[in-house]
Amino acid sequence: MERDFVKYGELVNKDIQKYLDPKTGLVLKKYTRKRTCPVCNYPKKKFLFNKQGFTHVKCPKCRLVYVDPIISESYLKKFYKAKSYVYYASLMTEEAVQRRDKRSEKIFKKINDKFKHKHGRILDIGCGYGAILKVAKSRGWDVHGTDYSDDCRKHIKQELGIDIKKQDILDTNFKENFFDIIILKQVIEHLNEPKKTLIKINQLLRPGGMLWLATPNSKGICALIMKKYNPSYQRGHINIFDKSTMAKILKESGFRKMKVSTYHLKALNLFCYLTGKRDVRMKVYTTLNKLPTQGGIKRRVFYKIVQPFLSKAASLFGVGDYLEVIAYK
Repeated sequence: MERDFVKYGELVNKDIQKYLDPKTGLVLKKYTRKRTCPVCNYPKKKFLFNKQGFTHVKCPKCRLVYVDPIISESYLKKFYKAKSYVYYASLMTEEAVQRRDKRSEKIFKKINDKFKHKHGRILDIGCGYGAILKVAKSRGWDVHGTDYSDDCRKHIKQELGIDIKKQDILDTNFKENFFDIIILKQVIEHLNEPKKTLIKINQLLRPGGMLWLATPNSKGICALIMKKYNPSYQRGHINIFDKSTMAKILKESGFRKMKVSTYHLKALNLFCYLTGKRDVRMKVYTTLNKLPTQGGIKRRVFYKIVQPFLSKAASLFGVGDYLEVIAYK
């Protein structure tokens, strides 16, 4: 399959169009349902902006940024089976896969360093192609995962020899107090009921068990500067936390000890925005198409020098574009 980021962007736009009302530009009411704040259940909300057919609001009480209304459960699976989601896998070059695997090594090392037992049971919710599970299994862990993607589950079965569950974690039959570590990487921003999921995770963890979570930060540097053009405000992202709202929902879900920090900066997105390109997403895809798929001085300078330096600076000042959570039961 041809690797083309612009084609991916066009597919995303096409996938969304079938859900939109041509008069308002918003998702048709028949596909949606209303909701209150998913953190504090406060019914009132402050309008922020519309983007890609979805209305983004802020809770006046806890300050969570979220989408309302959202795609109803009856249409959600169709929404995530769109052609653009399938095509996205073709954008992963060999070099990109290597970077992903290196990040997974670092993530698991950090998780393992924070957990006093070096072996046990680990669950990755929304595990994708199983990069973290692969590292964990090589370290002697008993690994489990969930993911909606048939392709991802097939890949993990072939590579790791394990069966990944397709159900939502709320519908699985795992025993309580079963896992030592649970991973929720770039998942909670997609969930209709994030608090119910965190409560379930707390039940599945054994006493002293650990949750590692990563998600976009609504007070990251891209969100502060780019506003609605922030790439984290995208199709499927319906809950965008900051450090305070994340701490609140974790505490109310039963976690007794936690650390919430920030990391990373989406440098290419920010650069495209600052050079006056308001359709940042398509500008980024055009730029990525021009980069060589392997090596090249531009790619090395960006990924080895520019991106790491800016990400480290953003993390140091607490304005990274992502939140990282380590929480204990």
